[in-house]
Amino acid sequence: MVYGKKRKKLGHLARQEPKRFSPKTVMSMKTNSLNVLRLLKKQSPLGRTIVAWVLTAFVAIAIWIFISLVASFINLFIDMGKTGAVGKFHISFGFTFVKLLLTMMSSLLFFSIIYKMLMRNLVIQNLMSDTTDINQYQNDQHIALPEEVMKTFDFFPDIGAHSSVSVSSMISHIAITNKGLNPVDVSVRAKENIYDEDGELEYIKGEVLLDDNGKPIMTSKDMIDTKLMDELFTVSGVLDDKDVRKYYDTRKIPYNPGNADREKLKGYDTLADLINGDWELPYYETQRPAGVYIVDTAPVNTIKKHMTY
Repeated sequence: MVYGKKRKKLGHLARQEPKRFSPKTVMSMKTNSLNVLRLLKKQSPLGRTIVAWVLTAFVAIAIWIFISLVASFINLFIDMGKTGAVGKFHISFGFTFVKLLLTMMSSLLFFSIIYKMLMRNLVIQNLMSDTTDINQYQNDQHIALPEEVMKTFDFFPDIGAHSSVSVSSMISHIAITNKGLNPVDVSVRAKENIYDEDGELEYIKGEVLLDDNGKPIMTSKDMIDTKLMDELFTVSGVLDDKDVRKYYDTRKIPYNPGNADREKLKGYDTLADLINGDWELPYYETQRPAGVYIVDTAPVNTIKKHMTY
């Protein structure tokens, strides 16, 4: 029985007519909408410039009349001094060089003041719609291709190797092949703890082995550790597919041909030239590079976001 009453009450609410606004309320809503649109619409300075010139014209006429009156009174007093009697007062609006000079100077002064005030008012009126203080970039919705990113920015080794490039921000990362890259000398390290004939610990596991002259024992290897890069692809969840795990040929990536880019290192036409000529792997480094970071060298602000799983 209670359920039936609830259904009846709900049905009564459903049959109620929608709320209607009074004509006054509707007109107020339309006015508010128009005001918002006016705020968002950028106003042109032409109207205020015309107003400034019109006001200046009226002011110039008023100044001309005022100067004519002053000149007439001066002439009247001069005549009184000569004749000793009050003569007939006559106002002359005729042209004189002094009138023109004073009128132009006063009018230009007035125009400069009123024009500045009107332009300041224009800036205030356009605050809601003016975007000139925001940096505008053409085609900023374009998603740059890897080749475009590599052409725009610089490169830096991701692990181990040292470079002369000064990094300010990291952009991206690519995997590269060893084609065209010179081998690099890598220090030989102890695979396990090594003891001498007396049972004394001579080398700890991972320590650099030295020759009889006390210098590190070196061996030649490829610059890029492609095995490590494959492991990084796997850890990142990238499909084990050649089309997905793309390795770039550094000989085909232009770096700074003809030294045209002043922001990049000079003397390297391709990325392979940069790696062969600039990258170094000190003996104390434990790992060869697995790829290349694409980096920015400009003085930019960088925000780092870290996430822990």
